[in-house]
Amino acid sequence: MPSEFKSSNRIASIVVCLGLTVGLLAIYGQTASFDFVNWDDDVYIYENPQILKGITAENVVDAFTKGQSHLWHPITTLTHLVDIELYGTNAGGFHLTNLWIHIAASIVLFFAIRQMTRLHYPSAFVAGLFALHPLRVESVAWVTERKDVLTGLFLAILLLAYSYYVRKPSIARYGLVLLAFVLGAMSKPTFVPVPLALLLLDYWPYRRDEQTEVKQSPIGIWGRLILEKTPLLLVSAVTSLLTIQIQSAKAMVSLSQLTLNERLVNAGRSYGIYLTQFFWPHSLAAYYKLDRNEIAFWQGIAGWGVVIALTAIVLRYSKQLRYLAVGWLWFLTMMIPTIGLLQAGTQSHADRFTYLPQIGLAIAMTWALSDISRIWRLSRPSLLFAALSLLCILSVASWSQTRYWQNGVTLFSRAIDVGVRSEVVYSNLGIALEKEGRSTEATEMFRRSVELNSSHFEGLVNYGDSLRAAGEYERAVPLLERALQIRPDNKDVANNLATSLIQLGRLDEAILRLEEARKRHPSFAETLINLGLIRFRQNKVDEAIADYRKALEINPESPGAYSNLAIALASKNLRMEAIDAFRASLRLRPEDVNTLMSAAWIVATSPDAPSQTFEEGLAWAKQGMKLTDGRNPKFLMMLAGSLAATNRFDEALLIAEKAEQLALQQGDTSIAEAIRTHKVLYQQKQPVR
Repeated sequence: MPSEFKSSNRIASIVVCLGLTVGLLAIYGQTASFDFVNWDDDVYIYENPQILKGITAENVVDAFTKGQSHLWHPITTLTHLVDIELYGTNAGGFHLTNLWIHIAASIVLFFAIRQMTRLHYPSAFVAGLFALHPLRVESVAWVTERKDVLTGLFLAILLLAYSYYVRKPSIARYGLVLLAFVLGAMSKPTFVPVPLALLLLDYWPYRRDEQTEVKQSPIGIWGRLILEKTPLLLVSAVTSLLTIQIQSAKAMVSLSQLTLNERLVNAGRSYGIYLTQFFWPHSLAAYYKLDRNEIAFWQGIAGWGVVIALTAIVLRYSKQLRYLAVGWLWFLTMMIPTIGLLQAGTQSHADRFTYLPQIGLAIAMTWALSDISRIWRLSRPSLLFAALSLLCILSVASWSQTRYWQNGVTLFSRAIDVGVRSEVVYSNLGIALEKEGRSTEATEMFRRSVELNSSHFEGLVNYGDSLRAAGEYERAVPLLERALQIRPDNKDVANNLATSLIQLGRLDEAILRLEEARKRHPSFAETLINLGLIRFRQNKVDEAIADYRKALEINPESPGAYSNLAIALASKNLRMEAIDAFRASLRLRPEDVNTLMSAAWIVATSPDAPSQTFEEGLAWAKQGMKLTDGRNPKFLMMLAGSLAATNRFDEALLIAEKAEQLALQQGDTSIAEAIRTHKVLYQQKQPVR
């Protein structure tokens, strides 16, 4: 090969790599400032206790021996552990890791396809379509989908290794193929059809069915090629069995929930949607609801009709246009794990499911356009201009779509804007709004979620809890009762229902719920804390103290048990023990305002506490006031008491004056009267005892 050609080829490759890198940084660089989203990111990352511990020997072993979130993907788990070590819980770092892996996958894919086909520009265009298409946004901008970008990288490496193996077979080169496949399968189970994709590549571009020196029948040739893939197929089988076993317990949808006919109809419809969105990506969202009552039979028939017709056409011309058959069958084959015949989850389809399959469509389209351009005798500059224009349009669309992944509010608002009407979307939008402190809007989203589906467990719980937080216990109780009927074993719902009943004074009902929960979950400390609260309200203080101590035996790290125990002890004038319990509670939850102010008041009114304890109590009161807006007269009264306990009577009097005025403005005459009594003591240079 002439040296000038090699140099030109090298420069062209550098240009492609730089173009992909710059393009992807322009699209996804914005994710560095994005937050996690409340869409599995909590389960995978920021509320996952194992991941938050970072890299430990136990976590590394668990990554390979246990499933995570209904999937077995140890390599993905390990990358999350590394990110925790590097970035803590800074979401931007996780996003950038996804981006760099996707960049690497796109560049290696370019080299792999070029190595396979020996064609530079078509390979670059396929890599560009793969990298820049808007359907990639979900896989790259969603931290949870680290699985996808890892499979993209390992697939590209595998294709490159397989190309070298085909050119010059050896055990070492096959070992590299097998290693890349194992790593891909351990990143996401959807990698399992790759051996079938390699058989397609044997047909084109490698034409291995034509490369045998000894005359063999087609059955013999393909039998040998299939036998060659046996180690890969065995890995696929093991991965599939592991995935089905892990998912069947929680994530797999049964045939009673979704019949085989309904699955087939939705699969046909989904193939049609994926094919359409490849050419016209519009109205993309994070979630598309699968509703068995709204599955349009005609859409499924139309989708399968298109699939069958296109398959017949490409098979008819498979000898003349091998790339067309390979690209199309690659798409169909790689979609098998996620097309919904084995349904996991409640989605009808998902953008992320196209990450690997649509490489086949990109290959088929690119080589078809290349043939057409030769027939029409189009010039290379005009082709290059058209290709770059299309990639730029896709990049702009991807950049726009990426913006919706900033946080949960933008993500789920987008889904609603494009017409998704789902209880899941409304419930998750409510959670995201609540996280931003927009409680009223959140409650409305939860209401809409329940309105759409009165049996949606998460919606019922979220709506009930939001009403409970707003003090609307009467409205919260029936929602939580309905949720508990759906999942009687859910201890958190049972406990929250009991809490609401306690607030309504329906103590006997609350005790019944708590006793049922205790039978189901004897090691759940929260039920004992609530039982203790009821005993305390019934003036059975000794029983309440016993319940709180039992709760702490179960969970020594329960701040609620410590703070309730402290109040119960204080009511029996065991003030020093109460102060110790408050200290333990604040060690675990240092910014709990109610605990800070209660602890400060118990200290301030204690007749026999050491002087340093009075100073500690004042520090608690000041910390509590920093965390409030200063408009609570009761808290101001407590601060005044803490100041008086440390002989700061003039300051105490000023704070008490302000507290009294606020109490009167708010119509709280009982607090105002108590403050007047305290003011008399402060004027006499005496603390409240």
